[in-house]
Amino acid sequence: MAKKISVEFNISGHVQGVGYRWFAYQKANDLGLKGFAKNEYDGTVTVVVEGDERDIQQLEHYLRQGPSHSLSKSYAPITAIIQVLSMILISGDY
Repeated sequence: MAKKISVEFNISGHVQGVGYRWFAYQKANDLGLKGFAKNEYDGTVTVVVEGDERDIQQLEHYLRQGPSHSLSKSYAPITAIIQVLSMILISGDY
C-alpha cells in the first residue's frame, strides 16, 4: 500500500495572473490528490495536497514546470521556486 502524506508547497516566481492555481488544481485532480491552491499577498502561490507519496512527487514535478500557456513572447519562461513548508505522514486506512 502506498504511503499517504500531506504536503504544503509555496511557489514563487511569475505564478500569479497566469492560471497557475487552475493548473495546479487540474494536475492534482488528475492524480487523484485532494487539497487546495491559493494566491498569497506576497505574490506566491500556496498548494496544499494530500494523497499517495508518489502522486505528490509527480505533482511537484508538474508544479516546477508550471502551465505552458503562461508563456508568451513578451514574458520570460516561468521560473518557479518551490519550498516544501511541511510534510505529514498520514496513518490509517482510507
